[in-house]
Amino acid sequence: MIIQNETYNNNITFIKKCILFFKKTFGIYLLWIIIHFISVQLYVYFCTPLTLYGFLISPFISCAPHCKALNWTIYNSSNIIEYMWVLVGSWICSKILIDKII
Repeated sequence: MIIQNETYNNNITFIKKCILFFKKTFGIYLLWIIIHFISVQLYVYFCTPLTLYGFLISPFISCAPHCKALNWTIYNSSNIIEYMWVLVGSWICSKILIDKII
């Protein structure tokens, strides 16, 4: 009975730690998703409008500072989102492996 109770307490502690970790990680992840989404929409609107004029002006406007800044934001936010998936996947795998070994 004592062993079951101790195992139950360890599981509850582990679940609390997981929830806290995902809450912190998901908050940052959500922020980067929002930044990425907004910058992509702004890039399309300001730098590559879907018109004939937008097509003709895009080689010139793509070098503008605001388009360069949006392009940088899109590129880096995409990389950060990818790295966060790797981080979460690695963390989950490590928890599975450690729990299997111990």
